[in-house]
Amino acid sequence: MKKTTMLAIVVAAVATAQNPQTKPDGAEWSVAVCLFDNAGVAQAVRYRAQRLATQMFAGVGVNVNWCASRRSQDSNKQSIAIDLETRTPKNLLPGALAYARPYEGAHIVVFMDRLSSANDPVAMLGHVLVHEITHILQRSNRHSDSGVMKASWGSAEYRQMRTSSLAFTEGDVMMIRNGLNSRVGGLVY
Repeated sequence: MKKTTMLAIVVAAVATAQNPQTKPDGAEWSVAVCLFDNAGVAQAVRYRAQRLATQMFAGVGVNVNWCASRRSQDSNKQSIAIDLETRTPKNLLPGALAYARPYEGAHIVVFMDRLSSANDPVAMLGHVLVHEITHILQRSNRHSDSGVMKASWGSAEYRQMRTSSLAFTEGDVMMIRNGLNSRVGGLVY
């Protein structure tokens, strides 16, 4: 494991252990996520991808509440906004499928034109949503050596996505919980 990844996990573990607002075992966190489709994605694809993302987060104790209006997002200052976009400039993060602004804490852009060739658009979009939402929740741009938070997925991950979800590592989950503790505590980053 890379030294920076290990340091991030240790910092997250210490912060979580010292934070009195940590949720008790079995309790769920709730996160509001507003998805804005500026790309004309088929409604069935969007909903199924959202359902996949919801299931993946539920597996680590995070309940995702989806909304689709700017008014809903404006009324919830803690919500995360996701814009599905097309016509991505070739020189904007070449090879990336999306980006998050984890230090801003609220905004994600998904490059739907780069996802258009996916064999399974539902699985691909669902995993991209989870990956980028996790960056926001962790308040970090770090990546794991494996699973959904791996920096670049290869053919093995794409094959797995078609049959089952990519997993979160233990470090991913610790950092999600630490980030959620900070969000609830109102800490500014």
